[in-house]
Amino acid sequence: MRQTRTVRRTKPSDSDHRWTDVAGVLLLAAAVIVLLSLLMPDTGVLGTLIGSSLRMLLGQGAWVAPVPLAILGLATLLGKRKLKVSMLTWGLVCLFIATLGFVAMGLTKGPDFFDPEVAELAGGYVGASIAWAFRTLLGGAMGVG
Repeated sequence: MRQTRTVRRTKPSDSDHRWTDVAGVLLLAAAVIVLLSLLMPDTGVLGTLIGSSLRMLLGQGAWVAPVPLAILGLATLLGKRKLKVSMLTWGLVCLFIATLGFVAMGLTKGPDFFDPEVAELAGGYVGASIAWAFRTLLGGAMGVG
């Protein structure tokens, strides 16, 4: 006589969703921490490090940094397990970096793109790098076209 085995199917556990929820909450918390470190002058050692690093890297573009973190956090909390980076996303990132370069070129008189005070007020070191590349590669013909 042949015995049959019954296979019990279990429901997916809540631990699968728990990790994505934790990731979403952490991303939202990171967005709030970044925003507060940019807004407030005294945010402790970690907040000051985050705020000054973002200002030096992105200049005035640092105010955009909390937005992608918040969007990713909300998408993760709402059930997106795999986030696809599309061509539109890469295009927006390239446009943002080019904008930082144009801001650095517009606010900087002369070749001193990498002056720390100027970089923080303009497009940061990312914008200074792009502005330097434009000025070096195109020279005086930058305005043509």
